[in-house]
Amino acid sequence: MIEFIHNTSIAILAKLCWRCSIIKFRAVSLNIFFVNKCLKLGVFPKFVDMKTKKMSPVALQTAKITWLKLELNMWWCSQRDSLSQYLAVLWGELVLKLHFVEWSLLDVSVHEEVSDFAFIKFKKLSKKLEDLCAAQHPTSPQKNTTLHNFQTRVVNLSKIVLPPLVLNVLSYGLQFSPPTPVTLSDIKNLAADCEVALKNENTTTKSIFANAICKYSYEDPTDSFKVPLIRKFLSVDNLVVVKVDKGKCTVVLDRDVYHSKCLGFIKENNVVELPKYPTPTYQKTLKETLNSIKSVLSSRKNFIMYL
Repeated sequence: MIEFIHNTSIAILAKLCWRCSIIKFRAVSLNIFFVNKCLKLGVFPKFVDMKTKKMSPVALQTAKITWLKLELNMWWCSQRDSLSQYLAVLWGELVLKLHFVEWSLLDVSVHEEVSDFAFIKFKKLSKKLEDLCAAQHPTSPQKNTTLHNFQTRVVNLSKIVLPPLVLNVLSYGLQFSPPTPVTLSDIKNLAADCEVALKNENTTTKSIFANAICKYSYEDPTDSFKVPLIRKFLSVDNLVVVKVDKGKCTVVLDRDVYHSKCLGFIKENNVVELPKYPTPTYQKTLKETLNSIKSVLSSRKNFIMYL
């Protein structure tokens, strides 16, 4: 098998990698998940069919559990391990034979299809698991579960009613960085740069880049100015957005209220303005202290010089 992988073409290697990644490896991994959930919930799939008159119900259930565990360990897990080794050899061979860009595009396309396939199969297995639980445990009592109350993302303490657009963007937090829209001009510039960079490359590489660029979609810049509009809204209504001391909640306050709270904190804690910036003095004292113990920090010379 190793010799076949080394001598086969790139197209066959890519097809084998696609089939192993999507059709087999992901399916096997999800089947392992399904069998584990069956063991945890105490339900048995239809293929675990054991009927006898001599065994007690407890013994019959024990035999079914043993069957499932053997099925899991001796078939699904061993198959998953074999496929993972096979995939490692395939990926290693593709990395050696493909250009980095070709390999990256193949990797992205395979992972996208793996994600779609896994999502559909996971929904099917989840539905199958629900049906098994409903059929085999129809009278099982429902657990009284209470929903977790998550912290409010945005707290409005001002007198202004915030529109949904403002609340939606503020809910992302103060570290949210809105994506820059890709314009038609950006795509044209990218195509021109690629044409110059790939001047000496073969036709296959150029076509791969061309297909990838054609798949891009650009947005009208006028639809992407939400953040500037929100800033203008906050400025007109004299509002300020701050972060709470604990947690990740965003608070909207009137600017006058915010300033009064800051001044109140300064007065209550007897805050005194320093005559000058204290950091250079502190750094000088630290350098003198480190230089006085050079024998201890002789191996840290570069660190001391940096300080």
